Amino acid sequence: MLRDEGEYQKYSLSELLIKINSLRYELLETATRKGLDSIDVLKKSEELDSYIVLYQQLKCKSSKNK
Repeated sequence: MLRDEGEYQKYSLSELLIKINSLRYELLETATRKGLDSIDVLKKSEELDSYIVLYQQLKCKSSKNK
């Protein structure tokens, strides 16, 4: 999970998309294996959410700079 501002700055948009797709796959696998109610699914979902928010922020920032 992302912890500080430095971690946010080290990703490009394409890297974030790759990470997001990977986390989506992991979330699906975990939910299939452990069930939707598992703590692992919740943690993976929160991690995925943080990367999606980061992607949206960077995308918005790059649009403003153009």
